[in-house]
Amino acid sequence: MPLLSTRLNSPQLAVTVAERSPGYWQNVLHRLSRDKVAMAAAAVIVILLLLAVLGAWITPADPYKSSMLSRLKPIGTPNFPLGTDELGRDMLSRLMVGARLSLFMGITPVICAFFCGSIIGITAGYAGGAINSVIMRTIDVFYAFPSVLLAIALGRGHYQFADLIDRGVHPAHCPDRRKCDHPNSNTGLC
Repeated sequence: MPLLSTRLNSPQLAVTVAERSPGYWQNVLHRLSRDKVAMAAAAVIVILLLLAVLGAWITPADPYKSSMLSRLKPIGTPNFPLGTDELGRDMLSRLMVGARLSLFMGITPVICAFFCGSIIGITAGYAGGAINSVIMRTIDVFYAFPSVLLAIALGRGHYQFADLIDRGVHPAHCPDRRKCDHPNSNTGLC
């Protein structure tokens, strides 16, 4: 009964009413800020993002300029903090410029898969019935194959197709001259 006799304007009751528990995201951010490994990983990700965005403007040297005089310099060489490669190009500059392509090649397939998967899933869920069954069984077939094996199988066909196109454009790559029907086949160019 002492709770009923408490006045509504007492300071103790006001503090109890005003106090809120932290939300889900506040709790997550608090836990992440205390985890040193997570903060180090977040710092690496932020640095890579900054390099990807600003890399072309803050590189210490031209990443494509080669110099045979400065090839294979070790790490810590003056003007080359990460050394040089076999063509004498600055490795730090190449790393900074390459971060953009690496992030693009890592993020783009994920975004494409998200949109394609969302469209397929929404279509299967909305249509239902036979269409849902056909879509789901097709996806199950894709899941049955290991992704690396599927990539090799699809990639092999892609390379054969690219090789056929290359032979049509550049007939000098034909391994057998007798089968080459290029107009210059009698000149030895094929």
